[in-house]
Order: sequence, then C-alpha cells, then structure tokens
Amino acid sequence: MLIADLKHPDLRQWVVLRDHFISLCSSEVHTPILPWAEKNVVFPHSDRCPRFSREFAPWLNFALESIASGNYRVISFLGPTGMGKTTLLEIIIAYAICQDPGSMLIIGQSDEDVSDWAEERLMKMLQAIAPTKALMPQERYAIKKREIHFPHMFMRCGGANLNSLQSKSCRWVFLDEVWTFKIGMVEQARARLHDRANGVLLCMGQAGLQNDEHAKLHETCARYEYSWACPNCSGLNAYATDQLRYDDSRNEKGEWNWPALIGSVRIRCPQCAAEFADTEFNRRRLSASGQYRLIDDIHAWPNRLGLHLHVAAVYWVKWSDIVLEKIKADERALLGDSSSLKTFVQKREARPWVDEEAQITIALQSGAYRVADFEDGRPIDG
Repeated sequence: MLIADLKHPDLRQWVVLRDHFISLCSSEVHTPILPWAEKNVVFPHSDRCPRFSREFAPWLNFALESIASGNYRVISFLGPTGMGKTTLLEIIIAYAICQDPGSMLIIGQSDEDVSDWAEERLMKMLQAIAPTKALMPQERYAIKKREIHFPHMFMRCGGANLNSLQSKSCRWVFLDEVWTFKIGMVEQARARLHDRANGVLLCMGQAGLQNDEHAKLHETCARYEYSWACPNCSGLNAYATDQLRYDDSRNEKGEWNWPALIGSVRIRCPQCAAEFADTEFNRRRLSASGQYRLIDDIHAWPNRLGLHLHVAAVYWVKWSDIVLEKIKADERALLGDSSSLKTFVQKREARPWVDEEAQITIALQSGAYRVADFEDGRPIDG
C-alpha cells in the first residue's frame, strides 16, 4: 500500500502512527500502567497533583492495574466523593489510547455534565500528555466536543441516555457516577461490548440505593475492601466508621464541647485495640500501608472485580470531620430527618442506602453516654 492510498494524508502523523504500532508489536508485554502513567500522565487542571504519582492516592493503584490487566470483564468501584475516581478514569483513558487501543465509550450523568468534563479536563489532558498528543488526528472535523476519531480508534463521550448508548460496538465502556443512571442504562452500556472476549466494563461512583443497578452489579463481583495495616499488630482492617473513636465531651445539659471532641478523635485497631491520633502523619501512613482485602467471592461471577473504599482512607480528609458529620447526621435522624444520614452513608461510607438504617441508628444513639461512663471513648455507632 502506498502512503498516498492511506485515508490519513498527513505524512508526519503516519510516521508517528507507524512507529507507535511498531513499538507495541516489538514487545510481548505492554508497559505496565503505573510506570507508564508516572512517566507520561499530567493533569493541567490540578494544583494538588499536577503529575501522576502512585504515592499520591495509593488506593487507585490496584484499581488501575486491574483494569489494564485484561483479567476482568467487569470492574465495579464504589468510593466516596473526592477520592479520585475521575482521575482514575482519565489515566485509564490515556493508557488505553496509547498502550491498549480499542473503540471507547465514556458515559456520565448527562450530556451537559460530560461535555463540561471533556472540555475542561479530558481534552486538555490528552493534549498535554506527549504520547496521546502525538496520536491526535490532524483533521479538525475528527475532534469534536465529545468525540475523537483517532487514526487507530475512536473515543466517544455522552450522557446516560439511549441516544449515547445506541452506538457502535466498543472495546472499552466506562461509566461514571452510575448511581445517577436510570434503570436499564447499565445493561444498555454493557451490551455495547457485544460479547467481546477482551471487552471491559468499568462502573464507578458513590453508592446509591440498596437495589439499584450498580449495587446489584457490585454484588456479582469478587468484592475487595481497602484495608489498613495496623503498625502495632500488623493486622489488616477494612476501613469502617465504627473504628473512629472520640471522647463524649457533652456537659450536663447535653451541649458539646466541640474543640475537646475534635482533639480526641483517633482510629482504633479492632484486632489489638491500638489507637492512632487524627494527624496527617497517621492518616497518610495508614493509607499508604493499605491494600485491598478480599471479603467475598462466593457469589462472584467469573472475571468480575468489585472494589470499595471508605472515606477514612482518603488521608486529606480529617477523621474529625467524618466524626462531626456523622454526629450531626445522627442528631437529625433522631428528630425524624434521615436525609443527612443517607448522604453520609452514600457519599462518605460509599454504601448503598437502606431505608431501615435510620431506625437502626436511632436505636443505637438513644443512650445518654458520658466520658465518665467510657473513659477510653466510644465508637461512633454505639
């Protein structure tokens, strides 16, 4: 075939594309995703982390490796808001374009939301990463607001609606904030894989309701919890709200001494009872020690992986902030308003909300405890 016969007339990009495929074919193993990302991925929109580092958000590393491994057809990730789910998505998009190309569909809550994200973050990132910039098409019509037709693959973004999901067969299907989707959208998205042997469906977001599509999908996966290693006993503990302890600083009138409460917050190892104060050093070292621990694979379908992250693992969130939010939510639940508690469970604990939880929490919180009753503090949930 002559160069003039190619659909893409730009000789310089043809050379780039040729060299790219030669580099992929010259080795039986692609560059692993973490070293590739550390070498190449930049985030022009981020002041907190302008370049990818596996030390910055350690709970993302196993997720990235699992998605890129080719060992799983379905990956579900339930995590709190602000833990880096969108960052994970952006990394895997760039990696797939360069190292494991295939038609790609990215679905978010609405066309407007996805358009804003693509314009403000994704497109700028792809232009800032040298390997993806080299593969960008030269024709102006090939790059649209929510779509790129690369010479070797296409990438399309859209909202969770039938118009976006009635598209071509895809190798990669990425769903973000799945808890907002209408019933049936997840199955419509999964159908875009057309039973490809190497097709991958990634579902991410905070938790929604107990019986929504994401919750049901997550239950079909081998489920792992991000867990911290106790520096005292080396025991591995899945992060949980009831590990956060504090002193009951209320006076005889039931009024809280908030500074005293905040200063008393710590995390307790459920295995050896060692406690670690709420400092950035402790939050960082426990998070860095973390790994995903298998909690259930009895009900798992083949090649399905489910990951869960509690907000206490996100070291830039103070444990005292979590405690205060939970106390306030419980107090409102006692008055008959469970909306704040629902928000806490879904967005902080990343657990699907069950309507009965409000009644359960009220029963647990109804006792009038004092520091004198429990000198070592007490768990948030009882």
